[in-house]
Amino acid sequence: MLSLDQTSLTVEETAMLLCVSTDTIYRLIREGWFPNIEVGRHIMVPKDKLADYLHSLDMDIYIN
Repeated sequence: MLSLDQTSLTVEETAMLLCVSTDTIYRLIREGWFPNIEVGRHIMVPKDKLADYLHSLDMDIYIN
């Protein structure tokens, strides 16, 4: 799928990047661990907010 917003990841992309299930990502979003953008029924995770979250866990990772 073509992503027009290169500054955000889908829930599926985020899950693959972190090697967790999409259910885990949805739970983290629901619990407020990192902000998200809702576009219709789609949920996007801003890359910079994801990087901030990982940094808070002392997990420095480069998100391209």
